[in-house]
Order: sequence, then structure tokens, then C-alpha cells
Amino acid sequence: SVLCFMPLPTGEPVKQADVVLLGFPLMDPMDPEVRRNDLEIYEPVTDPQGPAMTWSMFAIGWLELKEVKRAQQQMSKCFSNITEPFKIWVENSDGSGAVNFLTGMGGFLQAIFFGYAGFRISRSCL
Repeated sequence: SVLCFMPLPTGEPVKQADVVLLGFPLMDPMDPEVRRNDLEIYEPVTDPQGPAMTWSMFAIGWLELKEVKRAQQQMSKCFSNITEPFKIWVENSDGSGAVNFLTGMGGFLQAIFFGYAGFRISRSCL
């Protein structure tokens, strides 16, 4: 695939995981160094109040690179989107956005299966 490079606008936060999704779930073939660069560049500029599924995608990326501590830092952020008293997921960690945010819940489960457990689904195998 051919990707067009456009530099990030300085000072503008990225709302949610974007480039990081090239590694997972798109599984675009890339050198581990490129994957690491994507994570290191986008992690600090991603809005900390962004949607819940963002952090699980970063966690999967770090786990692919065997960076368990960095993955756990991202997974810990997922818990900020769980509200009391019924442990309902909301879109944003400040409690705003969609309630019963399935995308966030799904991202969390993906981090367990595809991150920590290492599952991958392809045409030829699981």
C-alpha cells in the first residue's frame, strides 16, 4: 500500500488512535522500528480525554514490541472510562460522550485477546 505523509500540526492533539491502527487491526506489514516510532510519536500527542478504545490500541502495539510496562500504562487508562455504580463504559474519561460505549468495551477485550494473549486472525490460521 502507498501512504501519503503529512506532518502533524504542531500543538494540536490527536483525538484518538489513528496511525496506530495501521499495526493493529489493519496489520499493515511494517518494520518493528516503524511500529515503535508510530507509538512513540502519537502517544504523547493523543488527547488524554479521548475515546476509550484509543488506549487499548496503544497497548496492543506495545505488547507486539514486548514492552509490557508501556502496554500496562495504556491499559490502565481504559479503567478511567468505567463509571459507577454499575461499571458502565462511557466514551470519554471525563464521563462525557456515549454511554454503554461498545467501542471502548470492544477495544478493551481486543487488548486482552490480541494484545496479552497474542491472537491473530488471518486467512490461513488463528
